[in-house]
Amino acid sequence: MVLAVETARRRRRQGQRAATLREVAERAGVSTATASRALARPALVSTHVHQKVRDAARALAYVPNASARALSSSRAELAGVVLPSVATALTLRALRAFESDLSAAGVGLLLAISGEARSAADCAHWLESRGAAAIALFGAVDAGGPVDGAHRPCAVLDLGFDRAVELAARYLYDLGHRRLCLVGESGVGRSMQLLSALPDLAELGIDFYNFRSVHPMDPGRQVVEKLIVLGADAPSALVCSSDLVAASVLRACLDNGIGVPRDVSLVGVGESGLASLTRPTLTGIRVAAEDAGAAAARTILALLENRAHVEARPNVKLVLRESCAAPR
Repeated sequence: MVLAVETARRRRRQGQRAATLREVAERAGVSTATASRALARPALVSTHVHQKVRDAARALAYVPNASARALSSSRAELAGVVLPSVATALTLRALRAFESDLSAAGVGLLLAISGEARSAADCAHWLESRGAAAIALFGAVDAGGPVDGAHRPCAVLDLGFDRAVELAARYLYDLGHRRLCLVGESGVGRSMQLLSALPDLAELGIDFYNFRSVHPMDPGRQVVEKLIVLGADAPSALVCSSDLVAASVLRACLDNGIGVPRDVSLVGVGESGLASLTRPTLTGIRVAAEDAGAAAARTILALLENRAHVEARPNVKLVLRESCAAPR
């Protein structure tokens, strides 16, 4: 397509008329409607027809007119995505599945990154101004609400983090822990989702400590410094927003003579593969990230088509390893 665009530009500079969809269809030996479907929605035609139309379009240096295509379509072809400034491997796996399914449906993506300089709401409004007809927020939720003043449908997508935290907390409670800490990187919007699990856990009588404001490049050192300051009042178990954060905390604990799980238990959310490489290995919560991304794509497609949708809840699973034990 890049070559076709350059060839089309050269034709314009030389005063030649740009190729039309009708000419592509005639060259490929199909109807104009079939040629349009083959280029915009290839899943709707056979592989043979798709290839014939692509070859014809390439030979004629045909470049689709996005504006005309949008006007003739019953559904918008552009969705927006807001990501937190620090996206974990789990979020990126979900995003990959999300983009793949939308692409197969002929929907493109615009991406915006939220952070200290630009809120999720600002990102949503920017995506709107660039033509996004629906917006997905991957854990980038501000306390004041991510969609205030938005004119396009927005969906805060469930990647399973809140239920992962709840599962970890219930497991630690069953081991005897009553002082629990949630640890997350600074700027990770999904930390708010982690905290949203707390009302469901109120019945357990756990005291929660919030160490959300640690720096993403050195969370372990900062967490251990707080543990040392708290002394006897320090939490006996930590639930970390990713196994990368958990590994950083583990290293800092061991460097400062804090035994894991002798003095503190650790659980990481996400299961990126790192958890089985540490010593001790890290107990974690596995989240079906690809399923979450596919479900998110179905939600956005339903919003684009003004259809009702049922929000899916990705599966979460506790993976027991060596980093947790009953408190002393």
